[in-house]
Amino acid sequence: MNSASILKIVEQPGRYQILEQLGRGGMGLVYKALDPAIGRTVAIKTIHLSELTDPSERQRVRERLLREAQSAGILSHPNIVTVYDVLEKEDYAYIVMEFVRGASLASLMRDRRLPETATLIVYLRQVADALDYAHRKGIIHRDIKPANILISETAPGEQIAKIADFGVAKFISHDITHSGTMIGTPNYMSPEQIQGLAIDGRSDQFSLAVVVYELLTGEKPFTADTLPALFYSICKQEPRLAHQIKPPLHETVDVILRRALSKEPPDRFPSCSDFVGALSVAMAEPPPTAPLIAEAGEPAVVPPVYDLPSITRRRRADDADVAAAASESHSTGKKLALIVLLCFALAAAIILIVRMNSGPSLPMQVANPNGAPVSPPPVNTSTVAQPARLPKDFTELPAAPPPRPQAQPATQTATQTAPKAPKPAPPRNTAVPSQAVPPAGTADVEFLSEPTGAKITVDARPDVSCTAPCTISRLQPGRHTLTADLNGYATARRIFVVPQDSSLYIPLSRSSGVMLVTSVPSGSTVIVDGKPAAQTPAALRLSVGVHHIVITNGFSRKEETVNIDPDSFQTTSVRW
Repeated sequence: MNSASILKIVEQPGRYQILEQLGRGGMGLVYKALDPAIGRTVAIKTIHLSELTDPSERQRVRERLLREAQSAGILSHPNIVTVYDVLEKEDYAYIVMEFVRGASLASLMRDRRLPETATLIVYLRQVADALDYAHRKGIIHRDIKPANILISETAPGEQIAKIADFGVAKFISHDITHSGTMIGTPNYMSPEQIQGLAIDGRSDQFSLAVVVYELLTGEKPFTADTLPALFYSICKQEPRLAHQIKPPLHETVDVILRRALSKEPPDRFPSCSDFVGALSVAMAEPPPTAPLIAEAGEPAVVPPVYDLPSITRRRRADDADVAAAASESHSTGKKLALIVLLCFALAAAIILIVRMNSGPSLPMQVANPNGAPVSPPPVNTSTVAQPARLPKDFTELPAAPPPRPQAQPATQTATQTAPKAPKPAPPRNTAVPSQAVPPAGTADVEFLSEPTGAKITVDARPDVSCTAPCTISRLQPGRHTLTADLNGYATARRIFVVPQDSSLYIPLSRSSGVMLVTSVPSGSTVIVDGKPAAQTPAALRLSVGVHHIVITNGFSRKEETVNIDPDSFQTTSVRW
């Protein structure tokens, strides 16, 4: 039946006057109409039931559709398209709903007119809140997809997100026409939908996560050439990591998406709002000068939401900076190279002065790659001379220390002040890369960590490692990498160049995890380990270990004990 004949039929039901055709829905056309009784513009979706040839099946679907649409009529939420009326005539059912002036996320993606990330997060929060509201009413949407999320223009410059097709989604997403073609969009279905299992609000959460993945990467997480292959992918396979498709994305975004896209519903977030709340934290990086919680009791700062290109992995910051500096040094002239060399020499001299003037020297553990760590011989303090002073002209410092002989003589100052003939100092224990004859040009590199005790590993070679403060000898000239590991602290990574870098200082930051605390209504007080920390919603960065969390709102109180793992992300929420 053509659109003209459908239009003729649609003009008859009730008091509605058809104004124009808006588009085609899953099982019929969508019209813009006028309710003359109250002067309200509405949208009317037609459902063509005659495609179901079995009379008993058609009657069952009609009853089911009307029941679902009527139940959706109880939903009253600013971010849900309201269902006003349900009618039927001959072989058609009509859903009369709120007319939304605006575009869907599907059309915005197609036309490449998506708003900036901060605005998208606002829309996703609204969608999540609307879904949670419907789920509390016992209503599951079942067909969340970009085409069913509309961006409504409520006023000039003001827009909100609205979810469409509540009430008809169950009918559209599950029924199959007489030709065996599935109605709806299976790319967004949850595994339990595909398998015909009982579903709850976490099914909508899975579909929303598929939408988020597509918004962030421009690709669907599950695709295939045939329906069986697509269903297998959704139920059994993991999607490609989002940060591999869009490198500016933080890896934590993938942690959040993986949880929301879990094959088993219990593994997902408790609610859609928890999912989007965690996502908004993962999409933002807290400024390094304003930690969320450095120590228990300090006020938490909820990080702003940045645009995607501005998101940068903090863990890669050190490597990226050093790599950029190394790249620049190759492309610039000799003048810049000389400046960099002088900076390294200045830093080495300062560290040397600090260590030599800080009282008794720290016991330096030096690792032997071919055996257990060896402690250096005791120092005879009676013959130790005063430390040499820094030369006035820093430019006189050599670019790299000369090759050391097998046995180092005592320092020149000690030789001058010793009352007797100088004796050769015992050889220094060092970590030496395994090789038969050390080539000329190798150099020793000193490592100092803050705090001390970090295990230093060079070039991912276990045989070239030591525990800071320490020295590794006979490193080949050129570019090297190191990792510094200490229990309770985040792994630090550096790139250094031999022989330019003869001494490296590696500060370590404590390992921590993030805990997102939300409440309905917001504004509840969060107390961490007995000290007020923040007001909900709050993203708390807590040190690794066990913490006691208390959430209060007036006389209401919720307590829980959490165990924070390194780089973990946890959520907790309360509804008063």
